[in-house]
Amino acid sequence: MSLLGSVARGVLTRLAPRACFRHVLATGGGEAKARLSVTFDCDLDEDYRDLPVLLDGLKKRNLCTAFACIGDRMRAAPDLHRRMVAEGHEILNHTQTHPWAYETSAEAFRAELQAAHETCLAVTGQAPVGFRMPHFGNPRVYAVVEKGAFYGDLAALGYRCSSSAMAGRCREGGKPFRVSGVWELPLSPCPLHPFGILDSYHSVQSPEACHRGPGEFEGLLTELLEEGLRRRAYLNVYLDPCDVANRKGFWDFLDRARSQLEMPTYSQVLGTLA
Repeated sequence: MSLLGSVARGVLTRLAPRACFRHVLATGGGEAKARLSVTFDCDLDEDYRDLPVLLDGLKKRNLCTAFACIGDRMRAAPDLHRRMVAEGHEILNHTQTHPWAYETSAEAFRAELQAAHETCLAVTGQAPVGFRMPHFGNPRVYAVVEKGAFYGDLAALGYRCSSSAMAGRCREGGKPFRVSGVWELPLSPCPLHPFGILDSYHSVQSPEACHRGPGEFEGLLTELLEEGLRRRAYLNVYLDPCDVANRKGFWDFLDRARSQLEMPTYSQVLGTLA
């Protein structure tokens, strides 16, 4: 990531965030129809505290999705992960210990992927369908994502997808694209931070969270949904269970989205790609 690119993105975010947001969705739009995948990252103790509530809500709506899971967490809470798979959800390899990729050698990172893959098989009886990079919102980690050396390791494990790129940083916008035979499913942008993503951690959870106002986060999700429908774009959002499981506005948004467009799993998305 060049300094010039970072500065330019900062200026555009301050001066014309929604214009940039619409451009990203237009670049990735023009599909046969709009679709939305909503996925979850399970990193924290609080996520596991609230996972049963989240799974109950998804089951009630007959909605299947993907959970990015850490190998060590799978071993610590095997029953919850078996429940995910039994109820039709998919698991993404989120590494064994959630390391910082820029501090990890290629060999050590490969071992992290292999260990999490084997853990998922041992705990659930099924392999992960793909991968999500830990901490990918960190600029130094995202530089590793942009270099893309890890895609070959994913292909070696038989994975067909990753969801670790930001649509606002991709030439394709939010359109899935291939790297080393692996489909990257970019994550959708925030209307006010178009070169980042619209996720719950940076919106409502982190110390620097900037969308904590009443209904603000759900309003941004709705704005993304409406622009995606207008552009016929593939939308891809990840959330943390502890941020949304007990949040009525999130469930109201999910019900609205289900009434307006398809909400495929990653495997279903992959089934439509050439």
